Amino acid sequence: MGNSDEMGIMNIVKNLTRLAWILFCFMSLGAHAMGGLSKVMFSEVQGVVVKDGKPLAGVKVTREFKWAHNDDTQKDTVATDANGKFQFPSVSRFSIMTSLLPHEPVIKQKITLDHDGKEVLVWRFFKRDYDENGELGGKRIKLECDVKREEGFHINKDILGICTLAN
Repeated sequence: MGNSDEMGIMNIVKNLTRLAWILFCFMSLGAHAMGGLSKVMFSEVQGVVVKDGKPLAGVKVTREFKWAHNDDTQKDTVATDANGKFQFPSVSRFSIMTSLLPHEPVIKQKITLDHDGKEVLVWRFFKRDYDENGELGGKRIKLECDVKREEGFHINKDILGICTLAN
């Protein structure tokens, strides 16, 4: 092998190394700019279910979401405790593609409860970011849900249900 062949191979290796470094930097910056690789589908939710100001124990509360990007769905259910309280942990998904490619996040969120054999809407919202507590502009989701309250926009113009924000 001649000297020019060795030089050509070394140039190819150098160029591949540079390309790999540029790609790594692009991916790192792109992932950071798009909120990292972890995407919050539904922030932590705490709430209390009441009727006439009294807590309701044993009420089945169901949370679900659908991520429009890839039709990912999840549904989980808890029951209120003796004080009418319920809690759901935050749910996140890992995604490289959504960290690198521009897109509009759309996550359909829904929480319902079962009261007297009827499904009651607690929360319906279309989340349009991947931030923890992005649903309420950075505030934690703490709900007070009165089963006698009419369904409406009690929290803001985007969140439909029977709940208000608890203190």
